[in-house]
Amino acid sequence: MTLPTPGSLFLGLMLNALGMAYFWFGRRQRRAMPLLSGLGLMVLPYLVSGLAWTLGLGALLAGLPFWVDF
Repeated sequence: MTLPTPGSLFLGLMLNALGMAYFWFGRRQRRAMPLLSGLGLMVLPYLVSGLAWTLGLGALLAGLPFWVDF
């Protein structure tokens, strides 16, 4: 098992913080899309190992509440 790079650790920290903010917002506003997107952002760094994949999927999950509303 290889150790994560500092860039991937920092990206994981930022995605977790953004995911927590989305989760809290979705919970307070009772909106499903920010809540689910926040959960996805918090779990993503643990499931995806590549830096490019993490960045791409994180950008997709972060922008999803602006495009889909339910």
